[in-house]
Amino acid sequence: MAFRFNFTSEDLDPEAPGTEQLSPATHALPALFCLAHTTRSTVHFQDYNSEVIRLVTIPNLLINTAYHDQTQSQLPSSAEAELEIDTQSDLLQQDPVAHLGPLAQRCRFFAGDWAHLASNLNIPSEAYKYDLILTSETIYAHASQAKLYALIRSILKRSGMALIAAKSMYFGLDGNVLSFAQLVESRGEMTLTTLYRFGAQVQREILKLTFK
Repeated sequence: MAFRFNFTSEDLDPEAPGTEQLSPATHALPALFCLAHTTRSTVHFQDYNSEVIRLVTIPNLLINTAYHDQTQSQLPSSAEAELEIDTQSDLLQQDPVAHLGPLAQRCRFFAGDWAHLASNLNIPSEAYKYDLILTSETIYAHASQAKLYALIRSILKRSGMALIAAKSMYFGLDGNVLSFAQLVESRGEMTLTTLYRFGAQVQREILKLTFK
């Protein structure tokens, strides 16, 4: 299953200088927004599982960009809609990245553990680091928080920021916003602030992580 998402872009300048963005894979709606409404931004996608990128992320990219006109007629005229994707189709069984056309030059895809991502990226200097990192539901395990922090610290520009979407608490799990905030404070290198809190029964937060 993939999603078509109708964007609004009042606050996004399509002629802004190119920026580097690292986004979580899965449905990747914020990254789709950047690709659809800018001409020079570069977006990299990462997930632990390569199947997520092949079967979810790339189909969403195709539906919302390269194949947008073809899929438009198959969907109801609502702000969000769902479209079934045949996971056994030639498109997904061969090389779906090739179907992105010119967009393939603005996208890269990575799978695997955070501990190895920085070395796989092989960033040569500060100028090639990321302006923006987006990540969601990635602090629920206390043991993984240090790896996430180390990754962000190593690949984010000094002038950049990371936005982290998370539940305030994860029931039955040992990671939460408080434990991640304590980790950031203990390192003394970066600042974590809460931009938004929302949700009545399950509170969620959008956190901003920047260098001091």
